[in-house]
Amino acid sequence: MNKMLLRVLLLASFGANAQQRYLDPVFDSVEVTPNVVYGQAPAWTSFPVDLRLDVYEPQGDTAVLRPLMVFAHGGSFVAGSKTDAYVVEICEHFARKGYVCASISYRLGIDFLNFAELDKELRKASIRAIQDYRASIRYWHASAQGGNPFQIDTNRIVAAGYSAGSIAALHAQLFQDPSTAPMEIQMDITALGGLDGGSAQYLGQSSRAAAVWDMAGALLDTMMLNRNDVSAIGFHGDADDVVPYAGGFATYNGSPVVAMHGSAWVMPRLERMGGSAEFHGFPGAGHDLLSDGVMADTILNRTTRFLYREVISNPALSLVDNGHAPSPRLYPNPAGSTAWIELEAEATVHWIDLQGRCLWKGTLSEGGHQLDVSKAAPGLYLLVFLSETGSHSLRLIVE
Repeated sequence: MNKMLLRVLLLASFGANAQQRYLDPVFDSVEVTPNVVYGQAPAWTSFPVDLRLDVYEPQGDTAVLRPLMVFAHGGSFVAGSKTDAYVVEICEHFARKGYVCASISYRLGIDFLNFAELDKELRKASIRAIQDYRASIRYWHASAQGGNPFQIDTNRIVAAGYSAGSIAALHAQLFQDPSTAPMEIQMDITALGGLDGGSAQYLGQSSRAAAVWDMAGALLDTMMLNRNDVSAIGFHGDADDVVPYAGGFATYNGSPVVAMHGSAWVMPRLERMGGSAEFHGFPGAGHDLLSDGVMADTILNRTTRFLYREVISNPALSLVDNGHAPSPRLYPNPAGSTAWIELEAEATVHWIDLQGRCLWKGTLSEGGHQLDVSKAAPGLYLLVFLSETGSHSLRLIVE
């Protein structure tokens, strides 16, 4: 089937309901699981600290697999909290739309006794935050392979943040090769044990997300942007005096300290490299993008639509299989009224639409089984197979 027809079928599968999951707040309330430990790492004082996150879920949700948004707060790498009011509001906002959201803590603080090298101290603090952000993504991939208690689709993870949290998210996803950084940054990364140093839990798991949501963020240098397979949306005020809108210096207590390249440079460079990027600058706006209600609504609405297009309804994102279960077979595909499933071992099967709703669930034995799809709307669906030895997913197209 050609890509255009697949896209048409995909869009058709989302129907014409007045309220659409992931676009609208279809859940009335949110359930919070606080202080989940995702790792441990040495603080700037060298003493180990627990790294924790709060999980926000739509209450009463029956979806089998759900997209995840990981959000990191701002605070110049020395302040802020995963329970800051705007962080809670954002997580609840997207949880009511059907996402699972994780607000993360990360290591804060610098050695103020080394004030003469404040630029170096803040660079090191940003690297620790990047390490922790990468560790938080690895945690979710490991969790999905360990029973998946929060029912996460690890191929649909969004890395998000504000200010310092956005700086950590951008580097965690777009910066993968330390050799592309300026020499002084390479030396700092090496001194802290590499991009995964310190926060060394779940090594071997992926730290990849499907998309980045950037608010008032930056890279230490756009030459450090060396991945183009992550979609990104960015927002920045062109009068930001804390994190530079384009090229400039990030400030601390009003003084310029660390040279950085802001969102207005990062997003166009990602697009030139062949990535999917969208940038929105706000003329006259400063660092605070969320206190103004109109601007905050604009950011949330544009981010919602971008993520729906790039993450939720993107047919290029398939579920990641894990374990060593024998692969099931599905035919014909596309299917008319009937599809056949062949299994080499017993498995529990979930038939899921692209809004995460389970249309059918059953345990099937080894052998061939008929699946009646005659009453299903034309479009794209997922069949998820869970067994004792792992999981697989197949895409089913109903004509």
